[in-house]
Amino acid sequence: MHVKEPGTQVTLVQRREVALVRRRQIMDLEDALNARPDAFKSENNEYITTEHYFAEQVYGRRFSMKKGVTVTGKIHRFPCLNVLAVGRVVVTSSSDEVPPGTIIEAGAVWVSLPGSKRAVFALEDSVWVTSHQNPTNTQDLAAIEEYLIAKDFALLENK
Repeated sequence: MHVKEPGTQVTLVQRREVALVRRRQIMDLEDALNARPDAFKSENNEYITTEHYFAEQVYGRRFSMKKGVTVTGKIHRFPCLNVLAVGRVVVTSSSDEVPPGTIIEAGAVWVSLPGSKRAVFALEDSVWVTSHQNPTNTQDLAAIEEYLIAKDFALLENK
């Protein structure tokens, strides 16, 4: 989902500056969420659940979240396919995949850009499905994360 304002010209430098601000905002939110004593310490609890699926060279992830939950994602190294299967969420991304504060509704399909890290607030109980490349066909989740996720933005930019 790329949104372009009619008649606007944004330079690469301006886009980079905006991306840096968004990154910092999402990282600050993540730090604040993690500092809470009631922060989720796993991906499977009464508010969020994650299921994993595998096909030939494809890793799929089904992430369910209850209404009112705020989560931050990880930094994606590669593009991936996203489907909001159920619900409505508000999303802010570190990349240009969606404008900040975009409401995404069930049925939406889009591609995340490399370097994407998102903050998501569930307006309704929601199910988000992603599809990622998995060239080695591993089902080892730690190995998949090592391949797909950058630990920080500096590592992503110095690949």
